[in-house]
Amino acid sequence: MSRRRLLLVTLVMGAVMPASAVAAPGVGHRVERIEVPGAAAGEQRKVDVHLWYPAQTAGEPKTVYTSALFGKPLPNNWEPLSWSVEAELAREGAPLSGGPYAPIVFSHGANNDPIDYAHMLEEIAAAGFVVIAPTHTNNTQDDVRRDYINALAGQRVFDCEDGLAHPTVPTLNANGFPNPPDCAKASVPNSMTDRVRDVDAVLDNVPAWFDGAVDATQAGVIGHSRGTVTALTVAGGSTVWGTQPDPRVKAIMGMAIGAVAINNNANLANIHVPTRLFAGRLDSNTAFANTEAAFNQIPATTDKAWAIVEKATHRSFDSTYCAQLQSAGAALDTDGDKIVSPAEAAATNRPLDKWNVPLIAASYPGLASGKASNYCSLATFTTPVNIEQLVAATRNAEYACSAAGCGWAPPQDGTTVCTVAGAAPPCTGLDTDEVKADMTEEAVAFFGPRLDIRAPEIHVADVTVNAAGPTGTTASYAVSATDDTDPSPSVTCTPPSGSVFAIGSTNVTCTATDARGNAAEKTFTVTVLGAGPQLANLVTAIVGESPLLRALLSGFDPQRPLQRAVACVSLRTFTTLARLLAPTRAAAWITDANRIRAVLAC
Repeated sequence: MSRRRLLLVTLVMGAVMPASAVAAPGVGHRVERIEVPGAAAGEQRKVDVHLWYPAQTAGEPKTVYTSALFGKPLPNNWEPLSWSVEAELAREGAPLSGGPYAPIVFSHGANNDPIDYAHMLEEIAAAGFVVIAPTHTNNTQDDVRRDYINALAGQRVFDCEDGLAHPTVPTLNANGFPNPPDCAKASVPNSMTDRVRDVDAVLDNVPAWFDGAVDATQAGVIGHSRGTVTALTVAGGSTVWGTQPDPRVKAIMGMAIGAVAINNNANLANIHVPTRLFAGRLDSNTAFANTEAAFNQIPATTDKAWAIVEKATHRSFDSTYCAQLQSAGAALDTDGDKIVSPAEAAATNRPLDKWNVPLIAASYPGLASGKASNYCSLATFTTPVNIEQLVAATRNAEYACSAAGCGWAPPQDGTTVCTVAGAAPPCTGLDTDEVKADMTEEAVAFFGPRLDIRAPEIHVADVTVNAAGPTGTTASYAVSATDDTDPSPSVTCTPPSGSVFAIGSTNVTCTATDARGNAAEKTFTVTVLGAGPQLANLVTAIVGESPLLRALLSGFDPQRPLQRAVACVSLRTFTTLARLLAPTRAAAWITDANRIRAVLAC
């Protein structure tokens, strides 16, 4: 397991085990919508659920990820939101391939969306998991976008997704942020209750979504930021928030945990399922000490570990953020020259596209989760559209352009994780693609053996042997088994290899069991040929060699007593004549003839 950028701090009760080896032929994606009651009175939240899964792809279009507000009309002659991000692997609507599969629920960060992590989640699905990512309605970036455009327009442009009436709209504060929150709600207790309900709801629904090919009783949960707190709460419950552990969840993984005051409301001392936590060394939002503090409250007897991802910020784990910035910025290139000029950067007729620029470039509004210049590659700023001047014009984006070129610059407000002026992005030396690769590898290696629901595959073929006497013969067969995670599954067969098998066909049943107790059964046939079939085979073997020898053995039915005696005489005569008439083949034929005589008890 590669740990090029990881410092493994602590490992307790559990060695690293091999990853699931179920390579998917392709990855499919689709979205289901469910309604989940909210924590607030009367809420019936509309929750879109992104699904990534092993698929048998056959020319389906690549999935395109975007906001739920994509293309929706806006007032005041504003252009609708137009940015999008193409999938790396997923094909939209491709059918599920094979199964059964274990599900992994992904819980996004506060005011994030599932698609912010889509490229990582595709790769986890490609390793043989069904990934389920609910939008935690009331706590998504699309909720913030609804509030922003409603406040900017001074009217209700978009309804909230909570099923409630909202008679007023928010206004924009001095920083241009919607206040007070409306669709994007501020209550952490309500948010955590909603999130736990979302995880419960998707695990209730996923077996039906895939016609029983997903075993929801063996589930994992991955989270980022507040999503990590969600994973911890689902595993351990929360007395404060009134939630219970979900027994279906067998392992959890978290990236860039939440604030200590929130983390401690999960019953950390009640977490007994395998747990892996990862923290960014350069995370100014939630310091890696927060992860260590939570880790230390999880019982020492739990299979647990935590690690620091060197050079990573809070947003280094958002695998599509850089592509979102490029696409949103490119939407401002209205003259099509592949460069966003200062004049185009100042335009105000694309408010929702432009919203993504400070959000990602400057970590707006909190400025603490990492800037695009910290974790995006240079191509984000230049290809296919050069958006460097747009980013440089964004306050606190830590980017500046001069006649000499563009590169990192200190922010106007707050602190920074970089120091070298003019450094090309990512100024930390670590981009989101590298983090995506590492987190995928860690997730697959961690969940693979712990969510193993696949039985071993038994490899054996039917066997046909010749009887050596009237009671049959001793027969041996080769049987083996392979498994996704267990290199040596146990195999038992009845009757065992080396037993005496009677003349005729005998069914043999083999059972293979892996280290997780998953078992498979396969039946094959051992056929023992009696005198009649052996005699027919011998006659066939001498066709063309000697008509006399063939005539000597043809026409007998050894099962009939009178013909049995004649067959015995003919076989004895055959052994004498074979040496004279076919000396080069005689030895093998004589061996066959003597064996048939033994079967007939001549």
